[in-house]
Amino acid sequence: MSTFTYRIIVISLLSVFFSCTKNELLHENFSLKLNQFARIQLETTELKIKFSKLISDSRFPPDAYCTGMGRTIIAIELNDSTYVIGPDSSSITYGSYNIKLQQVSYNTKRNFGKERHCRITLRVD
Repeated sequence: MSTFTYRIIVISLLSVFFSCTKNELLHENFSLKLNQFARIQLETTELKIKFSKLISDSRFPPDAYCTGMGRTIIAIELNDSTYVIGPDSSSITYGSYNIKLQQVSYNTKRNFGKERHCRITLRVD
């Protein structure tokens, strides 16, 4: 493999990696798509959060007649360890920080419940 081809591959991989990682702030809402990362600078370390899975979304779709309250369950990775948020609690504790699931949304009504179109909104306090 030529040096030029190698450089193109490395640059492409780096651009993909950095485009999938967002830098966020404490005490502010931020959104993640499936498999997207966010980095939050804590007091002494950095927290890396990844939205890894929509486990379940039993809520009714928009414009549907609701007969009961649905539940959402998601999995996130915090510094490479997996945590589940839901169905009984919308937040988890990580050290001295509280990570709260604010919202689960989809890009269109038609894509409701489809994991690859899911976006979560989190907040770290």
